[in-house]
Amino acid sequence: MSDTQTPASDAAVQPHALVEREDNVMIITMNRPKRLNAISGAMLVRMLDAYYEASEDDDIRCIIVTGAQGNFSSGADLQAMSGKEGDPDPEFSTEYLRKRMDEDKDLAFKALLRHYRPTKPIIAAVEGVAIAGGTEILQAMDIRVAGETARFGVSEARWSLYPMGGSAVRLRRQIPYTHAAEILLTGKHITAQEAHQIGLVGHVVPEGGALSKAKEIAATIAKNGPLAVEATKSGDHMAWDFSTEPEFQAQLDWMRDFVDDEIAPLSLFYDDMSSDSWKQAAAPLKEEVKSRGLWACHLDPELGGQGYGQVKLALMHQILGRVGVAPMIFGNQAPDSGNSELLAVGANEEQKQKWMEPLLRGELTSCFSLTEPHFAGSDPTMIATNAVRDGDEYIINGHKWFASNASAADFILAMVVTNPDNPRHKAASMMIIPKDAPGMNIVRDVPTMSHPYPGHYRSGGHAEIIFEDCRIPVENRVGEEGEGFILAQKRLSGGRIHHAMRWVGQCEQAFDMMCERAVSRSSHGSLLAEKQMVQDFIAKSSVEIRALKLLALHTAWLWDTQGPLATRVEIAELKYWGTAVLHDVIDRAIQVHGALGWTADLPLASMYVSARTMRLADGADEVHKSFVARKKLKDYSPVEGWPSNHIPTLKDNHRQQFAHLLEQEVLNN
Repeated sequence: MSDTQTPASDAAVQPHALVEREDNVMIITMNRPKRLNAISGAMLVRMLDAYYEASEDDDIRCIIVTGAQGNFSSGADLQAMSGKEGDPDPEFSTEYLRKRMDEDKDLAFKALLRHYRPTKPIIAAVEGVAIAGGTEILQAMDIRVAGETARFGVSEARWSLYPMGGSAVRLRRQIPYTHAAEILLTGKHITAQEAHQIGLVGHVVPEGGALSKAKEIAATIAKNGPLAVEATKSGDHMAWDFSTEPEFQAQLDWMRDFVDDEIAPLSLFYDDMSSDSWKQAAAPLKEEVKSRGLWACHLDPELGGQGYGQVKLALMHQILGRVGVAPMIFGNQAPDSGNSELLAVGANEEQKQKWMEPLLRGELTSCFSLTEPHFAGSDPTMIATNAVRDGDEYIINGHKWFASNASAADFILAMVVTNPDNPRHKAASMMIIPKDAPGMNIVRDVPTMSHPYPGHYRSGGHAEIIFEDCRIPVENRVGEEGEGFILAQKRLSGGRIHHAMRWVGQCEQAFDMMCERAVSRSSHGSLLAEKQMVQDFIAKSSVEIRALKLLALHTAWLWDTQGPLATRVEIAELKYWGTAVLHDVIDRAIQVHGALGWTADLPLASMYVSARTMRLADGADEVHKSFVARKKLKDYSPVEGWPSNHIPTLKDNHRQQFAHLLEQEVLNN
């Protein structure tokens, strides 16, 4: 190793990843040669720390990542990650990594961002194998150099595992889709020359020469000024591609025609049909969706879905949002879609077979019950409904309401307190409560703006429920006691992106109606389209719809590339801002239609009521605004005296930097 090796990288302390420095270049070596440099918890922590060090060190212009003794990396060491392999330093054990991520999720995910987007250019020097997670690490590099005997591949398909999200998403973005799809679906390994031909690596050099070539490139980069290097690096990550893969665009085109030509006409008679008649009418449409491979696309393939990332799902929901019943024809209607996701990540195999699989097949319907009448719905830590264990059963007592679809559902997923002495976010658990559970009393469907009169709701309504010594078996608990909030968040976050894209679809429908009315209706001797106020409505709505779509797709892209916890602020912004756009666009469309827009002869009235509901559903707008503000303000520190941008102070601080030029000006005058 170099004499400039950082103390933290001493092999006796950090055996799994070594860090050294040569002039302005940091070299990170994955150092588990006996395991083909498979990734362990210790290695991951040290690499993330090294990225941090490089980002904070102005003298570092470039980073090189390589592997020790002839291999790059064979991917995650599942044995080490499971904690079965002891680490010499307990501080960097797998348990430490888990604890660090559990206690400070913000810090952990900021560190992961450094892996996917370091502030300095990063070069991969690949010898031997770079497979599975090794290929994923490679994809995060800006420049890739490979020895001629190197091999690459994403092998998870061979092992019946789903490829890591980053690997699947990035590979399709970085090389031609047909090549990426073949590598991902077959698990095949390719040679360095093949990788070069499809653009996965930029240089192929003789065996053993990858690190030397990487150092040569790094030295050239390091000669450039630090500001130029960082600005170029940042600019590189601002590249965007708004195109859609041709294969998926064909699916979207089919969906649009199918929704408009088949589902929309049927939806007109939804309230006129009994449940049995509706099932009979919807069945052939569902079969057609399944034949296209578009059923329950939010779930992984092993669960009957397509494993689509959030971007593809967002584009789908933009189309489905145009017709209220369309999601149920595609197997991703609320609350069933969110409940199936929750069961997919939290349920055991027996629960999946009994509840989730029939739900996905459309044989069962479900409800999600969290809100209670005497506590703020936006503060779920205040719920009081509780479950006390009694042998092999839980006894549930409490009061819920706004349990969507409860009166028509076959089972209810309810959040109840099981561990009142725990911290508030670890006090509740998720329970499956069958519709015939003794002691569960559905009192009524709560009258709302959309259905202001008591009576049966065709779609199940928003029920008020009283649990009086309701007994369910312990086996109906999803996950462990105290995990209710974790499971609920997994259910809600992705759904907010889908909601927003459905809002885009609704906005587009309202916009179409407004524009049609504007060019068709005259007032005071001219078309509405010629009135400046109506033109203002149309111009504002057009921009707001496009901005909402871009905001939603960007949030979906962040989720796909950086994970759900890294998108919490963006999701909160999307939720409260999207509801405002939805409300305003529909409101303008109603105004342009005049009294007709207020009637039930057009869909605008029901759309308007739904839009107002969304300002409360999934957390009130005020909660999301407060969260965004608090997170944003964490990045700022108070200053004493003048503000940071006080011009006289700034000029005094920088006067010496430009003193020679200022003196020249004095002499010239």
